[in-house]
Amino acid sequence: VGDRCIWTRELAGGFGREPMMLPIAHGEGRFVAKDGATLAALESGGHIALRYTEAVNGSQGDIAGICDASGRIFGLMPHPERYLDWTRHPAWTRLDAGVRTGPTPGRLLFEAAVGAVRALASA
Repeated sequence: VGDRCIWTRELAGGFGREPMMLPIAHGEGRFVAKDGATLAALESGGHIALRYTEAVNGSQGDIAGICDASGRIFGLMPHPERYLDWTRHPAWTRLDAGVRTGPTPGRLLFEAAVGAVRALASA
């Protein structure tokens, strides 16, 4: 989880549920950089916001999401909007009760962005 992106900044230190569980629902979509220099610039600039824990779709560097220099524009392959409630997890009844406390990872992404925008607006 990267700390440049306002969507993921609050999650950079972890939130007790690592790895972050988010639904993926794409058939052919994957991240592919134009060239090695572009990928290196994204890496060194802190623009990689999220990575898959394993190679699920052929994305270079297992990249799941990137962010622009401002930290406000977030390109993401997983679907956090499909995971706003714990009952949306495919095995939610088998998840440890301690895992199902508090907001879902999907909701946390949106809450982090809203909080960051509010902070910017009041500054």
